[in-house]
Amino acid sequence: MNKRYWKILDAGKKLVNGFFKLLFSFRVRARGSVIKMPFRGDGRMLFKSGAVTIGKNVYIDRDSWLSIMDGAKFVVGDNTVINRYFVLACCNFIEIGNNVLVADRLFITDADHGYTDFNVPIKNQAMTTGMPVKIEDDCWIGINVCILKNVTIGKHSIIGAGSVVTKSVPPYSIVAGNPAKVIKEIEKK
Repeated sequence: MNKRYWKILDAGKKLVNGFFKLLFSFRVRARGSVIKMPFRGDGRMLFKSGAVTIGKNVYIDRDSWLSIMDGAKFVVGDNTVINRYFVLACCNFIEIGNNVLVADRLFITDADHGYTDFNVPIKNQAMTTGMPVKIEDDCWIGINVCILKNVTIGKHSIIGAGSVVTKSVPPYSIVAGNPAKVIKEIEKK
């Protein structure tokens, strides 16, 4: 096959992927939500049955990357704002609750990359089985945060800028650092 054929095939794939993303953005907009273009990822996964659920009045800013594996599920609750450069690697289940505020450059994953087979380069090894991630309602996630697998961030918690969250966070807590640790409990008034 000649180079022209492959260029046409690649252009066709990009066109189809872009079409699915555009359709998804219209579907989301009908609920009063917005996913700013461009965003990256496989547009077809956005239409898989139950793979992605976006609540009402959700805003996901531009240059986000939504990587959702076959059979995985990503849920965003109502009135949530996710700012620029959001990166999601969802292999099992990731949920972001209602009224969550997310600053720029959040990375969330519910899995790890395989590394145990010494005969295969790490980049060629499969992802490990995902462990769910949940961000409960009314949380604030600071800039440049990384949230790893098997983590629940409790209701009304704050994750400080630059934190790497490796363990669950109790409700009404402020955490920061690498790895993130509780630095203060928020007193309910």
